[in-house]
Amino acid sequence: METRMEIPTQTKPLSIAAPLVSVRTEVRIERILCPVDFSPFSGRAYDYAQSIAGQYRATLVVQHVVDLGQHPSADFSVSATVYEDFRAKLIADAQNDLQEFVKKYGGDSPERIVQEGMAAEAILSLSQERSISLIVMGTHGRRGFDLLMLGSVTQDVLRNASCPVLVVCHTAPV
Repeated sequence: METRMEIPTQTKPLSIAAPLVSVRTEVRIERILCPVDFSPFSGRAYDYAQSIAGQYRATLVVQHVVDLGQHPSADFSVSATVYEDFRAKLIADAQNDLQEFVKKYGGDSPERIVQEGMAAEAILSLSQERSISLIVMGTHGRRGFDLLMLGSVTQDVLRNASCPVLVVCHTAPV
């Protein structure tokens, strides 16, 4: 008598790992914020912001923040009226400077906003209020002691922004 040994067949199909397929979702950039301080560094960032806004047909918002803390003389005002006049002049000058900045660097006419406050806080606040999709900003490239003493607006924005931040370094090609 012949005995046959049966090899058990698997009743369940083998589980084969699905191929790794990345599903690309379309990046939607609708509103771009470009904070500027009128330096050549922010001019480079503005060039990038304009280019990206054109590619995505996004709204570009250019912001300048007047930080009274950067003007120690504001603390030595003789009266509230003198302080208010000084503050109003700083803001009016900033509005004119922002208009000239946009004219100098060309491109489509973006929305221009001048605010008073601390730069990083104002940038983050505006990006939340306007549902900004992308922040494009320049950096001075400070290191070491200068960074420690002066702080970095860019660094604060990078750490706390709720949207992507493109940092254009001081050596970026234009």
